[in-house]
Amino acid sequence: MAIHTWTLFDGNSEVVISARGGVVRDWVIHDKEGDIHVLDGYRNDKENAQGSGAYNAVLAPWSNRIKDARYTFNGCEYDLGAASDGSREALHGLICDADFISVYRSDRNIKITTIVQPCPGYPWTVEVDIIYHLRHHTHSELSMHISVANVCEDIAPVTLGWHPYIRYQGGTAEQATLRLGAKTRIRSDKKLIPLDGPEAFEPASDVPSSTLFEIKGPRNLDDAFSELVDMGDGRAQAELIHPNGDVTTLEMLLPAHGDPKGCGVFHIFTGEPLEKRPCEAIAIEPCLTMTNAFNRDECAEFIALEPGKSQDLFATISHRISTTSE
Repeated sequence: MAIHTWTLFDGNSEVVISARGGVVRDWVIHDKEGDIHVLDGYRNDKENAQGSGAYNAVLAPWSNRIKDARYTFNGCEYDLGAASDGSREALHGLICDADFISVYRSDRNIKITTIVQPCPGYPWTVEVDIIYHLRHHTHSELSMHISVANVCEDIAPVTLGWHPYIRYQGGTAEQATLRLGAKTRIRSDKKLIPLDGPEAFEPASDVPSSTLFEIKGPRNLDDAFSELVDMGDGRAQAELIHPNGDVTTLEMLLPAHGDPKGCGVFHIFTGEPLEKRPCEAIAIEPCLTMTNAFNRDECAEFIALEPGKSQDLFATISHRISTTSE
């Protein structure tokens, strides 16, 4: 069966949204020099149905991994079980293969929704809403808002993330530069689970914390950065300078509460292990909390969502075409 999609338009910019997982399948800017595909998404229904690589995935009710797929919440132990391949990662939440429906749509905006029903290891009901907004003026901008509401009668653990892959323009990763505003790098073990306690945190850079530090030619990264720098209006920023001079900027509204070393994270994945199109794009993932948040003391208060309350993630990606390439 074909997977349903919706298309947003504004000026020279076009975004295709999939009902499967609520992901962006494509974002193209129709430039006079040729089409620019800003994000790398699933190229067809088969890729979308398989879900490999978590291309532009929406991560809820948790982001990234949970150690051994087990956690303790409010004094009770939960086991999310093994994946179909036998791994125990509990990778990327529960909605990557969920089907969304549209509750509102215009040319530039769409709101889609799905319900996460109780399942083994997660005995709560939550409603997931995603709003995408496309704007094209002097540059092209896609904003997204994830909102997860606790619609059951008990406190539920919830944290959110987004997994967009930004395609390199005019060259390869070795010719690009990533800029990040973060004070802390999160140290992880071989299974990509952060180390216990304060051992998980180390300085991200020796540059002043008020500036963006640079990673030239980003490769072999599957790392998170926290204590994000407020670049103004409560927003953190990551910036990719492409080989051709284009600039893609990702901004996230910083969480209002929680330990700054564990709440508010950019996770960077350079894609070497991907089966399809390895290293053709870089994932810059805004997440409300660090990996394994359900087992972290730093995140315990932040993830506890009261009945009738919502947890929200706001992020925006903008792409500016280099004046030298116009």
